[in-house]
Amino acid sequence: MGCLPSLLTILKSDDYSIYDPKTGCIEKYNILSRYHNSLLLEAVKELRAVHPHAKIIYADFYKPVISFIRFPQRYGFTSKPLVVCCGIGGEYNWYQPKQCGTPHVTACRNPSTYVNWDGQRFTEASYRYVAKSWLKGPYAEPPILDAHAN
Repeated sequence: MGCLPSLLTILKSDDYSIYDPKTGCIEKYNILSRYHNSLLLEAVKELRAVHPHAKIIYADFYKPVISFIRFPQRYGFTSKPLVVCCGIGGEYNWYQPKQCGTPHVTACRNPSTYVNWDGQRFTEASYRYVAKSWLKGPYAEPPILDAHAN
């Protein structure tokens, strides 16, 4: 996914055409993520046809994360969506030689206001919303609780 602060830092470019203007993410990696997900969904549909009595769920991680980045306020994320909570320095608060967990690298005061925890992983608040969106929809097909009920 082209929205990881670690990737954005390592692949930083002065060529702004590589970035999605709506998200600030590296577009070619997001295109790859969308393509992967479209193939995965097709494979899930094929498996469902072959195994009609099995409950096979497609859960999308890409779409909720993009939604966090495009509309952070909707989810209570008041910090810049591409800046990490636990990090040190730089545009995204991520520096490869000094990552979260190393000496002198501190976490933010309120992680629930951040999308990203440490450059590679998301915060508990982000994962909580993703989990809810898989359980109840709209980012799982069918939502897990609907599949479980039937």
